Amino acid sequence: MYYICRVMREYYRIANHYIALDAEENSALWNSLPNYAPFAVEAPEVTAKILTSLEIVEELPAGEGNILFDSAEPGFPRLLIKREGENWIIDMAPESKEPFVATLFANANLSRAKLKFISRSQRTMRFAVDNALMLLFAFAGAAEKTLEIHSSVVVNQSKGYAFLGKSGTGKSTHSRLWMENIEGTRLLNDDNPVIRIENGTPIIYGSPWSGKTPCYKNEGYPLGAVVQLKQMPENKIRRLSPIEAYSTLFSSTSAFREIKSLAENLHKTFEEVITKVPLFQLGCLPDAAAAELCHRTIACSAIKNEEGR
Repeated sequence: MYYICRVMREYYRIANHYIALDAEENSALWNSLPNYAPFAVEAPEVTAKILTSLEIVEELPAGEGNILFDSAEPGFPRLLIKREGENWIIDMAPESKEPFVATLFANANLSRAKLKFISRSQRTMRFAVDNALMLLFAFAGAAEKTLEIHSSVVVNQSKGYAFLGKSGTGKSTHSRLWMENIEGTRLLNDDNPVIRIENGTPIIYGSPWSGKTPCYKNEGYPLGAVVQLKQMPENKIRRLSPIEAYSTLFSSTSAFREIKSLAENLHKTFEEVITKVPLFQLGCLPDAAAAELCHRTIACSAIKNEEGR
């Protein structure tokens, strides 16, 4: 007796981009992805562009590839990026010292990809799908004025405020301080929000990827300001120069800049963001006064920006 395995396709809309995921209908994978539920949509019109699609497969095309990049920083996921002709091969592990749990095979512009699981626990399958879709979305989105940034984001007065900084600088803590001390503040995303320029306006969106904080909101708001956090013995804030602002966005954006066309698209988007959105550096303590100083400063800046338009 033969059994026919039906493949099911789910569509998701993230920052007004459509992506697609294909897997067997009875796959245990579907029960491992609750973070995508708020972004699930019906099949879009046939004329709608699918930014990227990912298919779960049992086998991948043959090829080893030439190693281009190996991120093996302790405490972070490991990504081994290789090139096979025009295609990309990426091996993934949840931690730098753990074995690889999946391999991603993608076409040249990362608009189509296949993912093979090496490990099939719910933890590793979710890790692999999340990281595969994050990579595909970031790379394919670069040509669409879209940035995937490492940031914690709050919403206040219908505007989004992004807090950037190296791991351990207190991004999540600062967001919490806003929510505790600045009336009307709520969390939009705590790890990987998306900035997209639409009709000339930078909009910041929630995403299915929010780190350890389960905050998966399919919402978008005009980006009011970006704040780089630095731990300091006192609270002080200053506006960044254009060069500093560019460098701050550059270092916080998810992308593989060795792809020339991708890097060029990112640069254009960085330039557009920093000409339309103020960027600040906040040296701070983890206290209410830091949140109040930050809110007061960027709120005044937003008023000035509105008056100058």
